[in-house]
Amino acid sequence: MPRNHEERPTLQNLILMIQIFLKSQKGIYMVAMLIGISNGINAQNVGISNTAITPDASSLLELRSTDSGFLMPRMTLAQRNAIDSPAVGLIIYQTNSSPGYYYFNGSVWGPIEGVDNLGNHQYTQNMETSGNWLSNDGDNEGIYVSSDGDVGVGVSTPSSKLDVNSSTNALRLRAGDVNNGSGGNK
Repeated sequence: MPRNHEERPTLQNLILMIQIFLKSQKGIYMVAMLIGISNGINAQNVGISNTAITPDASSLLELRSTDSGFLMPRMTLAQRNAIDSPAVGLIIYQTNSSPGYYYFNGSVWGPIEGVDNLGNHQYTQNMETSGNWLSNDGDNEGIYVSSDGDVGVGVSTPSSKLDVNSSTNALRLRAGDVNNGSGGNK
């Protein structure tokens, strides 16, 4: 009996076609790939390493290595500025015109400043106070450096190169070795 083109395959024929497809080598690879893709879509985080790892649950991406590092995308200033609608927090390494790491804050690109090594109490670069005090407890007291470079001790608006304001012991200068007590008041 001739087959009518409008006939729909029966359920048995569909099952038979799927079985034949799965028995072929291409079918096995295709199913494995589909399973892998579906698992990848549902992944909560990704770990990349030269050994098997389970990424930390708090990370979206964890890179782990004991013999190599992560290479940030590198580009020139012109290439960086050509990025269309950069995401807030985007980070790149700029290779020219003040090379270094830069991030986008939502309005402008800015450098990620170097880290001062204050663990050994030595500055490794100039410190900018940006209108903040240098104090022992974090309050608005202590030493203040104005945008003109004037220094205030107990004064937030120094009117000279050194402006000291205190209710007690306003100014005391010492000469000699203060650490061993041989210095005196002058």
